[in-house]
Formats: sequence, C-alpha cells, structure tokens
Amino acid sequence: MRGGFFDFILAFCYAGKGILKIKSEGMKVAIHGRWNKHSSRIGEAKNLWRTRENFDKVLATEDEVRIATNLLTIRFLSLLDKIGVDVISDGGFRWDSAFDIARKIRGSDGLKILHRIPETNHFHRAPEITVWPVWPGPILKEDIRLVRMYNSKPILVSLVGPYTLARQSISRNSHIDFAKLVLAYAEVLHREIAELAKSNKVYVKIDDPQIFSSQIDWSLLRSAYFKLAYGIERSKIFHCTWFRRIRNPKAYFELPFGGFFVDLSDRSAFLRNYAILKYFPKGKILGAGIIDARQPAMLPMEDMLFWMRSVLQRVPRENVWLCPNADLEFLPWDIAEDKLRQLVQLKKEVE
Repeated sequence: MRGGFFDFILAFCYAGKGILKIKSEGMKVAIHGRWNKHSSRIGEAKNLWRTRENFDKVLATEDEVRIATNLLTIRFLSLLDKIGVDVISDGGFRWDSAFDIARKIRGSDGLKILHRIPETNHFHRAPEITVWPVWPGPILKEDIRLVRMYNSKPILVSLVGPYTLARQSISRNSHIDFAKLVLAYAEVLHREIAELAKSNKVYVKIDDPQIFSSQIDWSLLRSAYFKLAYGIERSKIFHCTWFRRIRNPKAYFELPFGGFFVDLSDRSAFLRNYAILKYFPKGKILGAGIIDARQPAMLPMEDMLFWMRSVLQRVPRENVWLCPNADLEFLPWDIAEDKLRQLVQLKKEVE
C-alpha cells in the first residue's frame, strides 16, 4: 500500500508538470531498450545503486528498491519528454540485462553460469532449462503500469527473441533440443506479447540478433515467429537484429512483423542496408537506426540528412521511426542525451 500511494502522489505531481503529451504525427523519434542506470552524476541512479547494494546486504527492503527504481524511471521519462521523443521506453531499470526476462519463465533455473552478451563486454547468467519453459503470467505489466502513470505517449517494449534466448540458454533436459527450445520460447513470448497488446499504444520490438550469427534454419525461424505473432495485430510487433548484417533480405522482410529496425549508423551500414530497402514492404514501419549506440562519436548532421533523404525515397516519412541502432545502455547519460537531441533535430531538418 505504501508503494502504491507513493506512486499515485508522484504521478499527480508529474502530470501537473506537463509530462503527459499527445504523440506527434508523421515521422517519429523513438527510444527503445535499456538506459544506463549506473551514472555517478545522476542522483536517482546513485540512489538506486546504493539501495540495491544495501538490499544485497539485507539493509534495504524490496519496497525501497522498487521506490528507488521508480524514481530513476520518472527522471528518465521526464528527460525523454523534455528532449521531445515521440515513442518512449521505460529505460529497463528493473532488469540487469535483456536476458533477465528468463528469470521469470517457469522451467528456467540455474542462472549461475556466465554467458557473454554478443557484441558487448558484458555477461549475463545463463538460464538452465530443466523442464518445458512455461509463461508464468504477465512479466512486464508492472513496467507498463509505471510508465502510464507518468506519460501517455506510445511505449516501445523490447524483448529478446526466441532464437537468441535459446542460444543464450543451457538445456539440461535431453528431450528439449535447440529447435524445441526456440519454439517453446516463442510460445512464452507469444503469451506475453498478447498480454502487452491489450494495452493502448504499446508496441513490442523483438531483438533477435543471433539469427544471423550462424547458418539460418529459415523453416525453424518462420515457425517460431508465426507462433509468436499468432492472433496478434501485426502492426504492434517489430523485429530487430541490432547491427547484424541482414542476409536474404527478401525472406527476412516477409517475416510476420509490422516493422523492422535497420542499422544505418555509419557509412558502411548505410551503404549495405540502403541497398536492401528495395525489398522493404509497403505499409510497414522502418526503425531507422541512424544513431550509433556502440560509441560516443556523433555523426555529422549533413551525413545523416543525406542518408535519411535517400531513405525517404524508398520509405514514406510517416512510416519512419528515427532511433538508435541498439540500446543506449552502455553510453554515459550526457552522451546518450546528446544523441537523442540529435535525432530530434534530424527529424526537424528532414521535415
């Protein structure tokens, strides 16, 4: 009760400060995935880190951790509103990594062996599958509820895809091979996405970068994704491979999603992925990942303008979401803020 009352008071105060806005029309600026929660210059981030350390030492309660997390989320949402982002994320401050969702899935145990998160220097504790994975009930409902208390803009939720989840898991059950695990995760994600889709203005982005890390079994991939998307409005589900090279783009863009996020964050990525946009389906959303989340360097605005004007020759502006090419979790707050401001400025320049 104490936490609920605290949330209500904060929602009332922040609504009074003008956080609630109506989404803009046409081209949009979108932020997705996680944000850096370890900043030493952000008071709410320092407080969350300190509170979580105290919790590990049995010096803080779960309620205190939750309140600290909420405070940092509120700070983040206020920042997004101030910058002018159209489609928002909650920052993922409740989770240690993108793979943490596996901790909530029934049948996922162990979580002791460290696996490297691809394309980063970070690790997560791999789920060890002992029985058939089962959806436990709503996993991200609390995340959506919290955002909706402070902001009415469209929300973009990121979930790790079934193929990558299976690659990052260890099966301890001889009856559950890799293909069966991919399909089991697809069913779990389907149940979660169907629940999320009930909320107004909520989109889900499936991050599945490891589908292009080895030889692809397209039959398995299609089976998994059609299972994942079955009965759900396609316009609410997107797909992303982060900055992986997209192989066989014609088959890729035929997968059952309402949009695809494509890396356009440097010259080589633009040249490579602009070419495949000739296969991009009409009426679907293009997440134009023109901001590089991997390094602090800023692209010259003239380059970004040239690239985006070229993209708009193939995709209508109302179907374009300007965004980073991956989560901004590993960049300092000030640099990530500057990159988002650059996206907002790019939208103004292009329009």
